[in-house]
Amino acid sequence: MSGSNSIDHSRSPLGDGPFALGRIEIVKKSIKNDPNFALPRLVVDDRNADINALLKADVELTEKLHAYKELRIIGGLLKEFYVNLELWELESCFYSLRNIHQKLQKNILAGQSRQFKQSVNDSVDHLHFQLIERVRDALDGFWKFGKDSITFRSSFTTESGDNEILYNEISECVKSHLFEDAVLGSNSSCWFVSSIESIATKNVVIQELSAISDKYLKHEQTILFFKKFLFSSDIVLFLEGSCIISERRTRTIDLTLDSFQNLATFLSGIVSAKDADLILQSIGNLLVNEIIKFVRQEAAQLLIVSQQRQRLIDINAAMADLSLNTAVHWCYDRSKLDVLLADEKIIIDLKLDQILHDELLKLRAIFESDNWRLPMLVENRENKCLPESKPEQEQDDDLDDEWAWNDDEAEKDDKDHVKEDVDDGWGEEIALDLEIDPLPKNDAKYFQTKREAHSKNESLMITRMPQGFKQTLINFEKGCDALGRNQISATYHYKLQLLLTSFMAMCMCKYTEWWQLYNDITVVISECSPKINLFRLHELNERFVRTHIENMKITAQQLIFRQLNEFSSEENRPQWEFTKKKLLPFVQESVIPSLLRLVNGGNRLSEFLDFTYNECLIQKVLSWDVISEKNSENIAKLINIIAAGTSVKELRDNPQHEHLRERLVITGKVVNAHLTDIMTMFSDGDFYLFTTDEIIQWIVKLFADTGLRRECIDEIRDVREENRL
Repeated sequence: MSGSNSIDHSRSPLGDGPFALGRIEIVKKSIKNDPNFALPRLVVDDRNADINALLKADVELTEKLHAYKELRIIGGLLKEFYVNLELWELESCFYSLRNIHQKLQKNILAGQSRQFKQSVNDSVDHLHFQLIERVRDALDGFWKFGKDSITFRSSFTTESGDNEILYNEISECVKSHLFEDAVLGSNSSCWFVSSIESIATKNVVIQELSAISDKYLKHEQTILFFKKFLFSSDIVLFLEGSCIISERRTRTIDLTLDSFQNLATFLSGIVSAKDADLILQSIGNLLVNEIIKFVRQEAAQLLIVSQQRQRLIDINAAMADLSLNTAVHWCYDRSKLDVLLADEKIIIDLKLDQILHDELLKLRAIFESDNWRLPMLVENRENKCLPESKPEQEQDDDLDDEWAWNDDEAEKDDKDHVKEDVDDGWGEEIALDLEIDPLPKNDAKYFQTKREAHSKNESLMITRMPQGFKQTLINFEKGCDALGRNQISATYHYKLQLLLTSFMAMCMCKYTEWWQLYNDITVVISECSPKINLFRLHELNERFVRTHIENMKITAQQLIFRQLNEFSSEENRPQWEFTKKKLLPFVQESVIPSLLRLVNGGNRLSEFLDFTYNECLIQKVLSWDVISEKNSENIAKLINIIAAGTSVKELRDNPQHEHLRERLVITGKVVNAHLTDIMTMFSDGDFYLFTTDEIIQWIVKLFADTGLRRECIDEIRDVREENRL
């Protein structure tokens, strides 16, 4: 063992023994110190001594390298954008474009030339325009708008046939990236708009976005398409696959039902739920109103014919499903149509409404031509024209509330108005247009040839309108009989009043001569009563003629008041134009001819003249505190002029009117007479039409308080008292 492990020192070049290791160290040290074995020293160049310059150059090179790397990344994003654009991956295109803008915002083009910067910005701006074009192409692939049609498909395949484009994905992508800001404009905060550098490109993009929003997001064109159908009476809708078509046709009940069903199907089963909800926000209520209106108009068939009734039930269910499954912001109340379909009373009322509607349409048709104006003579039965009393039905509280005209209050207001004018004395005048237009010459000639026959109650000139309206009343009554009087007892009177009121309103717009309308209505009442309760029509007719007569009274009153005002201000040399140039022409050419043409016109004319003589003239003069001698002459002259200018031969056989004129003539003599002359007239019995107080009142107004005046007054009282006893 020891022999095998021993060291053979004879093989060592340094010898053997314990001094071998020491010799090795000596050799190493000698080699280290030997200059022949030393390495050559590095030579330092003074030109590279500026370490800061080197570091700066290193930074610049690093930044350029980083910028080139970023530009390389942008180049990759550009390639990625065009690849996605070719593949219709619009969502990826938006992200690529946004990443490009994020890179550019890091100012990586700071060290580049101005031309290079502009070229990059223009290229990126053009990407916006290209992407908008692709968005529009995609939406055009889903929506097709023809002249009279709209087609929608939820997906389409690209021309290469490799990709299927889904509407919901594109729609959500467009809304989230292009319309995150509600404001479209140069100040829009939407990154897609605000990141465009070129003003011209930005404006073009904004215009395109606005067009896309109106057409595809707000669906203005689609809404307008449906509104044309709903507002028109001759457009129907057809559904062919995913295309809804509008066509001008005469609407039948079946075609109208088909149209409503097709519209509901298009919104519920073809377009997306969100789009349907947005469209229904605009047309939903209008659609419901048109359906209800259609049901009311065609109730006679829709609610009776079982097949059409079932179709209406199906449409109601379809609208309810549309509201439940599609609409979020619009709710359909199906109970409105359910009530119409289930309530027999409503069905009867709807039929009555339809009868009323049809007759009103026929009345309007009569006025479309002037044939109704053709004159005809009928027997003047004025004594049979007016109802004797108000029917019992008219006393019903509900009808009074519904049709209360407050005639008594209106008449009271009119009288108070006139009385207030009389009490004004010389106060402020009412502003009226007193330019009186005389009747045309041919009209005056017509009056001269016809009014004598009218006044003698032999015949009456009317138009053809009474015949037309009598037929309307007959048709309305027949329709009510067909429905059953018991079924419509609660609403019959209301509908009749509505028919009468509507007829009167139409006539008031069409007649040029108010007196002719009054006569025509009077003939209708005389020939149709008492078979049909026309009290409301009589009431409207009387109110109508009363309004015209009251206006005449006000005009005459104001003209006389102005003439009396002239006496107050210029009693020595007053002007007479208010009487001679305005009052008399107005009475002679407008009032007298018009009132005499009325049925029972003599009494109305007598009433007007009574108001003119007493209320306007005599009572006004009596309201003065003092009547001067000169004004006594003026008033006497005024009375004589009015009396002469208002003489009507047709009223000469009217005792009441003749007494009225006699009082006026005597008053004209009294105001210009001496006290002794008045007493002579009293002794001769000229004051038989005057009361004692009236005679005394004139004496007090005309003469000073003297002993002679008191004696005359006492004598008048004594004589009248003796005669009374």
